Amino acid sequence: MALAARLGFAAPTEEAAAQHVAARAEESTEVRRSLGLPLASDAQAVAAKITALHSDAAKVAVLSAENEALKSVETERHSR
Repeated sequence: MALAARLGFAAPTEEAAAQHVAARAEESTEVRRSLGLPLASDAQAVAAKITALHSDAAKVAVLSAENEALKSVETERHSR
């Protein structure tokens, strides 16, 4: 129950506390798998990966806009 309480779960019984802790552990495992990280990765590694993916997503948006601008210029150039 102490671990569940540290994680912010109020559990009336040891069994309920264990269920809460197990559920969070399973979520943690799935998050790490989804991010392509080893299961033993710490919270800092998870945060770093999410930050890197967020940065990459921003780059994709910029590159997409640049690509559309170049397409427009090329289309205009060919229509002359």
